[in-house]
Amino acid sequence: MKRFLSVLVLVIAFTAGLGFRCEAETHYTPPVKSREELYQDIFISLLSPEIDKAINEYYKNVLTSLPMVYPYDVYIEKAERIGEYRSFEFTVIIKVRPVVGPHIDVGLDRLTFYIGGSGNVKLRKFEHIKDFELPEHWKHILKH
Repeated sequence: MKRFLSVLVLVIAFTAGLGFRCEAETHYTPPVKSREELYQDIFISLLSPEIDKAINEYYKNVLTSLPMVYPYDVYIEKAERIGEYRSFEFTVIIKVRPVVGPHIDVGLDRLTFYIGGSGNVKLRKFEHIKDFELPEHWKHILKH
């Protein structure tokens, strides 16, 4: 019995010392019903056509059914003004999670946009970060 307890204590001591790794990606979320949240939602809504265009351009070569990007799956990673204070040119980097069917994630993508003062929006960079494996009953939409 003593030997069993000694072994048990040693096992617990060694496993406790190993530590566990846990990763969670966090995104800044503005306070609920705040003016900041309202402006962010308006901003994402205005960018939606350009986001959809970029996503469709990439995934048309990967899937037979084009994915959707819901506004609540768009995360602003970085937004900065180009030039001096009160200039109206911006670089915006967003991360999106396109989905198919009943909200099945197909990937994770980072898009970098240039936004000009006259309202023109240009995709500067598209970075496909990650593929998500489709469930068996959705694999038929993969292009091989």
